[in-house]
Amino acid sequence: DQRRLPAAPPRDGGAGVRRVALLFAVIAAVTFCVGPFVWQALTSLRPEDELTRVGLPSSLSLASYSGAFHGRPFGRVLLNSFVVAGVTTVVCIAVGASAAFAIAKLRFRGRNLLLGAALAVSMFPPIATVSPLFLVIRALGLRDHVGGLVLPYTTFALPMTLWILTGFFRDIPDEIYRAARADGCSPFQAFRRVLL
Repeated sequence: DQRRLPAAPPRDGGAGVRRVALLFAVIAAVTFCVGPFVWQALTSLRPEDELTRVGLPSSLSLASYSGAFHGRPFGRVLLNSFVVAGVTTVVCIAVGASAAFAIAKLRFRGRNLLLGAALAVSMFPPIATVSPLFLVIRALGLRDHVGGLVLPYTTFALPMTLWILTGFFRDIPDEIYRAARADGCSPFQAFRRVLL
């Protein structure tokens, strides 16, 4: 007595094509995203005489990296960049967080107008302010000083900081702020101890 086995279902040829297409799409997306970084890395390792040549380098060299550190104050420049970015970030967060809290949680006339004005200022092209900004920085005695960079970077970053942090504080439920006020916190204490 032989039992018949059911016939195997026919293979779907379309599944293989879809897998190949998906694999191709993933490889193309990864190449699109990672390709420029790989190209920059290869360009930084090219010998100097091959910088203008298209294609892969014939050899790899660390001469560009050693040249950046030897004979130039690259470490000092990097440290200055960290200081300027760090101070700018701290000032923007300190000023922007308190202003955003006031706009989001305190009730006063013109708060939405203030937020709109900050956003309008951030849309102003920075290149248009170069000459007046230079005159202000020179008048303040901040030319060739770290503060001469912190001041403009802060003024350019503060409107966006205010906009983002206002949205953040608006998302925090008002009940939390009211509970802190009911427990005896001043508005600033509720901001600092609870919401921040």
